[in-house]
Formats: sequence, C-alpha cells, structure tokens
Amino acid sequence: MERWGKLAVAIFAVFSLLWLGSFSITFAAPAGKPIVIGHIGNVSSPGTKPCMDIQRYAVEEINKAGGILSRPVEYVVIDVGATGCRLVVTLIHEMAKRDFTLGLATLCVGGA
Repeated sequence: MERWGKLAVAIFAVFSLLWLGSFSITFAAPAGKPIVIGHIGNVSSPGTKPCMDIQRYAVEEINKAGGILSRPVEYVVIDVGATGCRLVVTLIHEMAKRDFTLGLATLCVGGA
C-alpha cells in the first residue's frame, strides 16, 4: 500500500507542476530568477529514482512551455543519504545558503 501511496503522490506532483506550467501564455524562453524545486534525501532508495525521473521530466516540459509566470524552473537533487531529522536540517541549511524563504519537507512514517 505504501508503494501505491508514493506513486499517487508522484503523479499528483507531476500533474500539479504541469498545471502550473500551463499558465504561461507565450512559449518564449523563460527568464529571470528560477523557481527551484527538487529532492533532498536518500537517492539510493529503490522508489526514489522513478519519482525523480517524473519530476525532472515535468520540469523540462514546464520550461519548454515558457516556465511558470515566464520564470524558469530549476530541478535540484541533494543526496544526504538519510531521512527524518537530517533531511530537515539539510533543507534549512540549503535554504539559508540559497537565500530561500520557503521550503517543504515531507517525511515517511517508517512503514507504520
């Protein structure tokens, strides 16, 4: 069941990104400060690579369509080899390093 839940979340994320990307009126090359999304966590997990591939594809399609509000979308992957508290700490450090004001961490429940 957990596998299907992760797949549903990934599919929802892709369609959400594609929906956001559909608001671009022109197909001009996106310019300006990029909107950064990505994955911070353990990339060696068997279920992670397909999700990252879907996310990367969605970002490419959004940028081909002109970005979001004419801004490019940048996809970033940071492998911390862990989850939980380490993931949140890395997110906070990356946000400070990149001068971001908004971040999102999603954590699994460890098979519960």
